[in-house]
Amino acid sequence: MISSSMIAAGGLSWWQSWLCVWIGYSIAGCFICMTGRIGAVYHISFPVVVRSSFGIWGGLWPVFNRAAMACVWYGVQAWIGGQCVHLMISAMAPNFKNMKNGIPDSGTTSDFFLSFFIFWLISLPAIWFPVHKIRHLFTAKAIVVPIAGLSFFIWAVVRAKGLGPIVKQGNVATGSKLGWGIVGGIMSSIANFATLIVVSTSQKSPS
Repeated sequence: MISSSMIAAGGLSWWQSWLCVWIGYSIAGCFICMTGRIGAVYHISFPVVVRSSFGIWGGLWPVFNRAAMACVWYGVQAWIGGQCVHLMISAMAPNFKNMKNGIPDSGTTSDFFLSFFIFWLISLPAIWFPVHKIRHLFTAKAIVVPIAGLSFFIWAVVRAKGLGPIVKQGNVATGSKLGWGIVGGIMSSIANFATLIVVSTSQKSPS
């Protein structure tokens, strides 16, 4: 999604957007490792760490800020997940998209909102457990996701009968616009992991 926005709005080519993602994620990864070391070595959480910079009472603001941002980010992720659920249900039951819209003028429809609710309901058990107790799930994810992603990419290329015009087209932006587009793409990639940079601080290793 980040890469496609760089191509559509930033005027970058596919390989330039791909490079921006790699650079941005690599920078974010360095900070995630550094902040994660605090919890891993000293076994202290984020609310405790921020007191060293903001003080006992001043540390309440970063904690609240992080909690509010977590709610917003979870909502965004849940909505994207709801769109995936909507696609799966529509593939199995095409009439699902024809559901009567009971929430007009709301920016969404009943079928999409129901899909969002289903995804939210399914995700609740996963967020109940502390991260270190489901760490093996992330190990499985690290194996399954690349295989699934590559398989889906091959399937898409075969169905499209080639890579398509997006891969063949060059960058639309030139000069300073291209430079700022690359900078914006890198910053967008870093921003996507900004929350995780803070969250990684609180992942305490079990004693």
